Amino acid sequence: MNKTYKRIVSSSSGLVAKQEMVAILGPSGAGKTSLLNILAKRESTRGGSYSSGSINLGQKPLRASDFGKSASFVQQDDILNGSLTPRELLIFACRIRLNLPTGEAEARADEIIG
Repeated sequence: MNKTYKRIVSSSSGLVAKQEMVAILGPSGAGKTSLLNILAKRESTRGGSYSSGSINLGQKPLRASDFGKSASFVQQDDILNGSLTPRELLIFACRIRLNLPTGEAEARADEIIG
């Protein structure tokens, strides 16, 4: 049986500067999580999918172990309290991910929000 592949993204590039935050929005099933998993080197070959091309961090190819040192993303199945404001969610993330005390986490969240 021959497999037919569907190209999802072609000839794309992007740049995110240090200390910038990016939001990827779209409807359910649009491929947001799949894209982030590929960028984070968490891609899966389940279902016969594959990715090709290069992902660089600075001028060097991104290794799977490098992504968490410079970026992160919250997967859609992570449980976050829907009644919290975006600022409160950032404070929570700073406290958990960076192990910061509340005051420092608040300052970091305010810095991110700008």
